[in-house]
Amino acid sequence: MNLNKKYSVVALKAAKQSGPIFKKYFGRAGKTQSKNGNPRDLVTKIDLRIERQIRKIILQNFPDAKIIGEEYGQSKVGPNDIVWLIDPIDGTTNFIQGVSNCCVSLAVWQGNRPLLGIVYNPVMNLLFFAKKGKGAKLNGKKISVSGVNKLESAFGGIGWGRDIPWVMANFPKLVKQLHKVRTLGSAAMEISYVGKASYDFQIHGRIKIWDFAAAAIIVTEAGGKITDFNGRPVSLSTTQIVASNGKIHNRLLKQLQKISA
Repeated sequence: MNLNKKYSVVALKAAKQSGPIFKKYFGRAGKTQSKNGNPRDLVTKIDLRIERQIRKIILQNFPDAKIIGEEYGQSKVGPNDIVWLIDPIDGTTNFIQGVSNCCVSLAVWQGNRPLLGIVYNPVMNLLFFAKKGKGAKLNGKKISVSGVNKLESAFGGIGWGRDIPWVMANFPKLVKQLHKVRTLGSAAMEISYVGKASYDFQIHGRIKIWDFAAAAIIVTEAGGKITDFNGRPVSLSTTQIVASNGKIHNRLLKQLQKISA
């Protein structure tokens, strides 16, 4: 399906209008709460405020919209429905601490296919945008993935959400195979960095759909690839991802499968 222009206009409006709130409270979010008693999974009033604002803009323009949001749950979604996916602040801990790798992530999917994605970092003034079949852009300029084709030359990131056992078991083994590894604390930003060739890959051991929904189409429209650990296309239920420039993708998958064996 080709989305009509209204989806892009509304998505960009909703993302950009979050900017003033995001910048105002960056590094001074105030009181935080843990989700489900997990001190590593934090939410602030700003997360809630931004998601409410984005939802309002979407519903003003698409009253029957299906929405999946990190903070306010999800609509009942059919297998071919168009759905909006919102992460109001990806990298909440970074946001709280005043570390600039955090962003608003907003996507439109149909079923299990990403159609449009925006990753917006108001603090760094970075706006990634991609639409199916139209390429990926950063601040209006076309981006593309790197040409690195060897694991030993590959620079990128490894994330794990809150899955400490996974990272303890896998991080040391993966690091030995790669040139350099970073952990920046925002999957949406790091996958988007693959799209603009700052990263060659991003691996994430535990992830939610709203964390990567927008960045998935950014990296693919930039010429890269994103799958689960078994090489299957990402879907609404995917919980582990590998994003890459495409050239090292199969070798990354082999390393992950070897580690897991």
